[in-house]
Amino acid sequence: SGSTVVEGNDAVLAFANFYKAEHGGLCALGNVVVAPSARGLGVARYLVTAMIDLARQQYSAREVWVSCFNHNTAGLLLYPQLGFTPFGIEERQAWDGTRVALVQMKQILT
Repeated sequence: SGSTVVEGNDAVLAFANFYKAEHGGLCALGNVVVAPSARGLGVARYLVTAMIDLARQQYSAREVWVSCFNHNTAGLLLYPQLGFTPFGIEERQAWDGTRVALVQMKQILT
């Protein structure tokens, strides 16, 4: 739900959606992808902020959740700057069988 793209210079720079969207409840942000050429330019900040606004306006959401793997340093640093707080960590297995941590964060909307 809520599939959103950011465009610039006649190209798609980023994409995100909600893998769960409950009206009046929870929106879970997923598939946040930024093109390598657009990284470090504020595109992810813009996109995630737009998704939070979408959760408020279209779904009247009370919370937005996001999950971020431990190797995604940029995401782990960005999400708390945007008001997300960690609430859980799950152990997962990467495609090569190594252990990875999935950090779960949420933002309470007011």
